[in-house]
Amino acid sequence: MRYVTYNSWLPEHTLCAVGILQVVTTSPSIHNHLVGLFTSTPSISVLIRHGFVECLDSEQDDPMEEEDEDGFGIHCHIKEAILKFLQQSVSHSAPNVAHYLLGFDTKKDIKKMVFQQPGVQEFPRTCLHSIINMLDNSIGARSGDLRHSFKPRVIEKAYCMLYSLCADTRTYEPVLRFLRSCNDFLVRHLACLPFSGTNRVSELNQMSWLLKTVAIELRLTSMKCLHSHLKRLVELLTQEQVSHEHVIIDESAQLLGLSEYRNQPFRSHHSRSEQKEALLLTLLSFANISELPVPIPQWEFFSQSQIEQVLSKCERSVSTGLKLVDVKQLHHILMDELFAVQSTATAVQRQLFLQETEVSNHIHVYH
Repeated sequence: MRYVTYNSWLPEHTLCAVGILQVVTTSPSIHNHLVGLFTSTPSISVLIRHGFVECLDSEQDDPMEEEDEDGFGIHCHIKEAILKFLQQSVSHSAPNVAHYLLGFDTKKDIKKMVFQQPGVQEFPRTCLHSIINMLDNSIGARSGDLRHSFKPRVIEKAYCMLYSLCADTRTYEPVLRFLRSCNDFLVRHLACLPFSGTNRVSELNQMSWLLKTVAIELRLTSMKCLHSHLKRLVELLTQEQVSHEHVIIDESAQLLGLSEYRNQPFRSHHSRSEQKEALLLTLLSFANISELPVPIPQWEFFSQSQIEQVLSKCERSVSTGLKLVDVKQLHHILMDELFAVQSTATAVQRQLFLQETEVSNHIHVYH
């Protein structure tokens, strides 16, 4: 495991070590053994966790470093491998390796964990801090901060990891509480939606994991009566947004209406407001909710008119006003028809007839 701590000068060994860990920890017995091994002494516990944190905190790869076809250097691959390892480990029984690396106290009830910023009350920097910092840096990069860059695939896995912690009944409360203390992490990231980039699939997945996490936060804050925080999230999702574009207006030219005065030094800065639709409506445009038409099968033994008559007999109205087909009744009618022709049809014809009957059973008609 010490190879994980050698990431600065032996990154290939670090990547292999994380990959081996991911394979061996699929076994619950080995996984439980590793938890005890990693936390056997305070010095080993700090050393190993610090090694993982350093890997996640490492800067983007050297531009001179060789990259693969996805534009990934060795350090990006290490980050991705660690996030996969954490994602796999968090599903094991508590306490697990992911809980230890993320900063949970494995000797106490993890539900009662209280996270602090690194250094506060001697709290160490953990993988959870690194993941949050990684996601914050990605938001900065989207806003034009040239000091930061990110790989969409790594950020996608980071958002997924955060969602897994918030969806887990053992960890959701301490993690969401800590996210609120991080300058309202979810509010800040939600305000940056929708994401845009060249890797459209990854960007959509990032938004999906973030919105799922926000949904959990909405439910929890409503249950805990955290009205101010709940109000901020709801307003951010449902209220129309106003963007301000700063423009310079020449007041002297505006007052006099003369073009020759437009170069006068008396200028003032104003902002031009532009109304934008609610974020929730904007996000709906990313979802394809169109309904594809049901193709009409080509029948050999049934005529289309007879099929439509049978379907109309099997229609049932539901409370929403839709009409659905009772597939069980349709199946009985078709099977009765099959039994009626068995005496005159050949074995091949009966098989084809049965196939068309099965196709009919999969038809769902909506009006």
